[in-house]
Amino acid sequence: MARPRIVIVGAGFAGYHAARTLTRLSRGRADIALVNPMDYFLYCRCCPRSPPPCSTRAV
Repeated sequence: MARPRIVIVGAGFAGYHAARTLTRLSRGRADIALVNPMDYFLYCRCCPRSPPPCSTRAV
């Protein structure tokens, strides 16, 4: 019987976490592929939706 193939589209935080979790849970019984249009991971430390660490009065 052929091994199941799992394709994860999107290599952001959720895609990366899903790939790592499925790899661990499958214990080598499934082929897992992570597909992303870019060949790098863009990490932006400051999320635009999160408040800044200091108040506007401190600036």
